[in-house]
Amino acid sequence: MCCYVRLVPRPDHGEPAQLAPLRRYCRDIALGSVAVVGVLLISTIPGGLDSPVGTGFVLLLAAALTLHTRRILSALREPAQAQPLGVAVIPALVAIAATCVAVYFDEGNVLWSLLVGAVTTQVLIGRPVVEGRRLAVGIGMITVLAVGGTALFAAHLEGWAVVRLALGAGAVAVVFGYAESSNIRQWALTLELERARKAAGELATARERLRLAGDLHDILGHALEVVALKSELATRLSTADPRRSAAEMAEVHTLARTALRDVRDLVHGRRTTHLAAELTSAKTLLSSAGIGCAFPAETPELDDRTSELLGRVLREAVTNLLRHASPSACTVLLNCDVDGTALMVTNDGAAPMARAEGTGLARLSRRLEHAGGRLETEMDSDEGVFAVRARVPR
Repeated sequence: MCCYVRLVPRPDHGEPAQLAPLRRYCRDIALGSVAVVGVLLISTIPGGLDSPVGTGFVLLLAAALTLHTRRILSALREPAQAQPLGVAVIPALVAIAATCVAVYFDEGNVLWSLLVGAVTTQVLIGRPVVEGRRLAVGIGMITVLAVGGTALFAAHLEGWAVVRLALGAGAVAVVFGYAESSNIRQWALTLELERARKAAGELATARERLRLAGDLHDILGHALEVVALKSELATRLSTADPRRSAAEMAEVHTLARTALRDVRDLVHGRRTTHLAAELTSAKTLLSSAGIGCAFPAETPELDDRTSELLGRVLREAVTNLLRHASPSACTVLLNCDVDGTALMVTNDGAAPMARAEGTGLARLSRRLEHAGGRLETEMDSDEGVFAVRARVPR
């Protein structure tokens, strides 16, 4: 029995598979432009291929295109760093000199300024657009001056012939360099956008994890605090009042079931919090704990966002009250006006260290700030009163 294994190549340098065709496309364009330049310049060798000058130009062309190809392929494999300007000075001077020699031997030959364009490409790779544009124009102006001087003093041309020749050489150098570098820039921008998309996805995942962790803290922290309170109460009543003890344990069972259902709803994205329901739950819980309650007689009609945010604040405030304080009374004030809705929860049994905000209140503060609201806490050490204030704009 024969077994065949097909090896699937991985994308180079960790790039996503969907970007591999674009990289090949940019590479083919770059290599195609190099090949076209090579063919054009070979066909216009000054002095002919058999002459010493022609041989020198062939060697120069081979070396220049080899180095240029390496630079382009390197830039397409990974994000390229800008080449120091000092490194490009000698290649630029050699390319301009070759263009001038070509103009001297053949008065209408400005194609060798393509070599200057190749150097321009290498200078532009990895540089900001504005800086690259200035450098390209500078190289083009130097080419214009050099070719114009050669045409005027060495080739003995006059008038508009010199201007046309010089401007043509400069234009070829700048346009070719800018066009070829734009192909490389397109690939670099694509990689940058892909990295930004990946970072945005990772950030969204992290935010969702934080949101899920916060919601689990709200559900389980509150539920477990109430379960601990009621189970302790049931234990104390087990001898003195068995019927009430059984009732408290039944509530513990109900709370556990409710918390389990809330966790399932949270996982499936179905869980919502409403201020009215939280007010009723908090009043029942505090009353069963023997804490006096002063709550609003009626709950105004609120939009879903405001109701959910203030409901979470109330739940966290009551949970912290049961966990960290020993109050005799708890007051909840709710005020609606044209600017928004404000909620204040106070208790008179705060411990001296209650001023420090826990993770729950800190997280809710960030959530309210994101919604344009605010959350504040205030501690009166002399009176032992701790207040939580939240406001959500309309």
